Amino acid sequence: MKLVQHIKQALRAPTVKQLESVGRLAHTPSAACFIAATSLAFSNEQLTTGGVVRYVLLYFWGVILFATGLLCNPKQPPRWLFPFLDAR
Repeated sequence: MKLVQHIKQALRAPTVKQLESVGRLAHTPSAACFIAATSLAFSNEQLTTGGVVRYVLLYFWGVILFATGLLCNPKQPPRWLFPFLDAR
C-alpha cells in the first residue's frame, strides 16, 4: 500500500527532479519520431496512403512529445511556446 501512496504523491505533486526526468523521457521518443519520419521521407519506398499516414503520425507524436518535455521543464517554463500558462 505504501508504494501506491508514493505513486499517487509523485503524480499529484512531482518534485523538480521528477519533472526533469519526465521531460527527458518525453524528448527521447520525440527525437526518435522525427528521425524515423525523416528516414521514411527519404526512403526509396513508393509513396502510398499508408506511408503518408505513418509519416504524418510520426511527426504529430514527435511534436506532442516535444511539447510535453517542454512543459515538464521546471527551471524555465516555455512561455514563448505556451503564453497562456501561469507561472509555476
